[in-house]
Amino acid sequence: MTPLERLELVDLAQNDGEARALFMEACRRDVVFFVNTCCWTFNPQLQGDAKHMPFLLMPRQEEFVRFMEQSYVDQENWGVDKSRKVGASWCAMARILWHWLYEPGYVALIGSYKEEFVDRSGDPDSLFWKIDYMYSGLPAWMKVLGYTGKQPLRTSCKIENPVTGAIIGGAAGTRDFGRSGRASEAFLDELASWFYPREAWTAVGQTSPVVGMVSTPKGMNFFGKSMNPKTEDERGSMRRMQMHWKDDLRFNEEVMVPGSRKPRYPWYEKECRRYNNDPTIIAQELDVSYKASAGKLVYPGIQTVRLAKLTYDHRLPLLVAWDFGVGDDTAIGWYQWDYVSSVYRMIDYYQSSGHAIDWYVPFVTGQMPSGDRLLALTERETEMIRRHRTWIVTEHYGDPAGKQRSGVTATSVIDELVKHGVYVGTNSKAVSFEARRAAAQRLLQIMEIDERRCEDFVEAMQNARYPERPETSNSMSAADKPIHDWCLAGETRIRTLYGWFAVKDLAGKDFWTWSYSEERKRLVPAKASRCWMSGVGKKTILIGLDDGHEVRCTPDHPFMRRDGTYVEAQYLRAGDSLMPFYEKNDGGYKVRFVRHDMLEVDVYDIEVPIYHNFVAEGVVTHNTSHGRSQFEYLAVNEPYSNQEQRRYVEAGTGEEEDGGRVVYIVEEDEDSADYTMTGRGIAGY
Repeated sequence: MTPLERLELVDLAQNDGEARALFMEACRRDVVFFVNTCCWTFNPQLQGDAKHMPFLLMPRQEEFVRFMEQSYVDQENWGVDKSRKVGASWCAMARILWHWLYEPGYVALIGSYKEEFVDRSGDPDSLFWKIDYMYSGLPAWMKVLGYTGKQPLRTSCKIENPVTGAIIGGAAGTRDFGRSGRASEAFLDELASWFYPREAWTAVGQTSPVVGMVSTPKGMNFFGKSMNPKTEDERGSMRRMQMHWKDDLRFNEEVMVPGSRKPRYPWYEKECRRYNNDPTIIAQELDVSYKASAGKLVYPGIQTVRLAKLTYDHRLPLLVAWDFGVGDDTAIGWYQWDYVSSVYRMIDYYQSSGHAIDWYVPFVTGQMPSGDRLLALTERETEMIRRHRTWIVTEHYGDPAGKQRSGVTATSVIDELVKHGVYVGTNSKAVSFEARRAAAQRLLQIMEIDERRCEDFVEAMQNARYPERPETSNSMSAADKPIHDWCLAGETRIRTLYGWFAVKDLAGKDFWTWSYSEERKRLVPAKASRCWMSGVGKKTILIGLDDGHEVRCTPDHPFMRRDGTYVEAQYLRAGDSLMPFYEKNDGGYKVRFVRHDMLEVDVYDIEVPIYHNFVAEGVVTHNTSHGRSQFEYLAVNEPYSNQEQRRYVEAGTGEEEDGGRVVYIVEEDEDSADYTMTGRGIAGY
């Protein structure tokens, strides 16, 4: 359909009642006709009125719309991998809007990996913004208001049609996405970026007969494996389609170069320059390449590790490695050492979050819980506990931070595990990420991994990658930490033993800061192992505190509450009490406002071993996280020793006092990697 044909049809329906009835019936019968004649799209990169364009489906887009609709009719799951800018999300939202208008009782659930990409006012990147925009552009006589006198019921992440009873709901991509309620179908946008794609896909599959996923690739993770099946059973699990930029008439213009057999594509070359010719970004955003889009791997050894079907062998020692999560997952891995073949066999793996430490005890003891805890288990979790009933654990190893913190109790998580007969050994020399990574690389060379039960672990290792430094970055520090989005704006003030400094001025420097010790219930000195620019042009939100301080950070940056638990910045609410720098403030600093302005700024991060937190603008906030470190702690393990060795370190000078600067002296316990402050005039108390 051409723009002129569309205009003539709409004008005819506008001015002729009989033609309007025929027009509306054609829209009701055919989703493609509805989109081509009634919907609009928006492109903010264009100027003036050109931003608003009639939604005229190109051939591949029409195929995609019919592909989704036929999958819905046949009640089959589907997946689409795509290049950027091919309009897949617009097509999907237009089709869902069509069902919402015409199918009584229709319920759609839509989701993306972050809440702001689901529903955020004024943001064309969010899914509900697209629906609202297309609905507002419909002819007045086609809207709900036009023929009933009733307005759609629009709330956050929800829009209801009072005539048909149809509902479009939305949610962020958590592991429980869609677990409650019922839906006619579900749409998962950019699934390759979700934190828990497999869990979300499984959960929503229990409540919706049709689940569709769309994404650009990011390595061979859950989405990548789903779109590239190896077996006939996997191939038959869902329908698949690809939307490549070469299928788009706007982008695929060829230019032949004299003396060359290969054509050039000006649009593609322009986009590559826009991405600084970064091969990883080009593979992800344009080429639909799974292997190249994985980026610079943190653990390249995982690419060649042997995957097999392994079982527990009662003749071999069984080791359990722990990563105690704060603000992220707690992960547990089960390993056996085959002393005959000199191979480590990883035979099981579990990760979860949001639980007290005793939640994890049944998984290592094999003793089934009772009551509400038993009811809270998934089928997979129940099966795992039963499987471990006959497993005899030789030793437990874990993160030294487990000796210092607990989100729910007054004791450390390791102390809590002791109450259940689980004794976890730690190694204070394991606090350096680079040391842990090097040991993990060596261990991968002599490992076998069970491909059925440890799939989440393999995905986490395969998709851990370093950030690619933009050419415009002025940072002098190496990009040698895995990617994570927990970041602070460069102007954020960090409390050090030398006073307050903007985090951007600390990048690449060694310094001492203050951290909150859960074990001591107070602030203690801690040496930051690293501070660096972690992102360029990241979207941020602003947190206002009642003492006048403001913190700008990425939406998922965790802050410590007054009770020692963490909450992401985006979920803070006015009145929430945060852990203050000065303990004499018994109530803690209260949140005054959370402003989701999503300003794009360069952001920074800090790593503080052991405590994993530091003071920013007067409150305690979480530091960077590296993911599956339970494997690293197993790799670096040495025989656990209780022998304590102490030494004294001059940590630096503080504020002026009595005409001179205070010299801070720190006593270090090498076994626990803990510090005790000595001297006078200690700030923070």
